[in-house]
Amino acid sequence: MRAARFSDFIVDVKKDALTVYTPDLDAETLSDLAVSFGLPRVEVPTEVSAKLFKPIQKYSPMMRFLLRDKKGRQFTVERYCFLGGIEDWIYVNGPADLKRLANKYYRHLDEGSFYDL
Repeated sequence: MRAARFSDFIVDVKKDALTVYTPDLDAETLSDLAVSFGLPRVEVPTEVSAKLFKPIQKYSPMMRFLLRDKKGRQFTVERYCFLGGIEDWIYVNGPADLKRLANKYYRHLDEGSFYDL
């Protein structure tokens, strides 16, 4: 995950699942929101503004890796579907090695291509 374009994400590990959460709003949108509340616009690097707004940032689950074969360490990858009638995890690929799946799919996080998976 370290090669992703963004640096603000959360990985939650529970039992046999690794779930990747990404911010609901980017730093620029949060900055615009602050201005709408009367705060002055201050141009700061994205990394700084991301840290500044971290306490109020909300995160959504976007991708998860499920351990399917403990002995062989094989995982499947799923992405979250936000369609009104579905709103659930949908299968993308696997089973395969976690590193292979992560390297193939992390780049779709925070991109339009995510919804084509």
